[in-house]
Amino acid sequence: MTGAQGSAYVELGKTKVMVGIFGPREHTDQGREPYSSVGRTTVDVSIVTFPRRPKMGPRKTREEVHLASLVQAAVTSSILLDRFPKLFVDINCTVLESDGSVATALILATSLALAHAGIEMNDTVSSCTVVRVYPIYACTISLSHTSSRWNMYMPQNSKSTSYALQCLEKGGTGLFIDPSGEEETKSAGTVIVAVAPASGQMTYISSWGSWKEEMMQKAIHMAVGGCIHVQSELRRTMVQQVMGTEYSNAPLAT
Repeated sequence: MTGAQGSAYVELGKTKVMVGIFGPREHTDQGREPYSSVGRTTVDVSIVTFPRRPKMGPRKTREEVHLASLVQAAVTSSILLDRFPKLFVDINCTVLESDGSVATALILATSLALAHAGIEMNDTVSSCTVVRVYPIYACTISLSHTSSRWNMYMPQNSKSTSYALQCLEKGGTGLFIDPSGEEETKSAGTVIVAVAPASGQMTYISSWGSWKEEMMQKAIHMAVGGCIHVQSELRRTMVQQVMGTEYSNAPLAT
């Protein structure tokens, strides 16, 4: 991204996002902003619309506003805002392609971009999304995953349906981590978790849909475990960038 102090590109399945960091710098509307002894962050999310109907005007969509709020809530607590009083760090996020787990991809890309920009943080934030799919789809996915690509349909006969439900009862939880867009559309509940593993803090958690307490606990446990695994990949990517034989201003990619 032109003029960015740091940037990162993340692919999560078919979801592709890019984040650029601008600042710390004085805000263009600083005269209208109240005085603050610590730095502040702004987050802007834009979803590329060329595969769909074009936007009518510059107004942000509800999804873009929601994603911006989510990313800001997840990552701001890890930034040492007292190191740049009265200044702003602008986080510009672009969703190039959306096919599930967009919020998780944006949080991961933002963490990498902040590190690339040299913004001081107490930890990098990792994130995972877990969905609970309807039993018939959960078992269909599990059965077909071992053969070819994930098969998202079930033959329309009672024998197949009863077998799917029986299979789920024997041990399938119906929980899937970092789902695709198709899996998200078939979900009965979603949990998004963001974690700062070094400090052991959960910086963000949000859920919606239908959940039982036991299943919710399993979903959170799965998401936190996924965050810890992803954190090792984030650190590996950052180390590769720092230890490269030639320093490059190219965005961090994972």
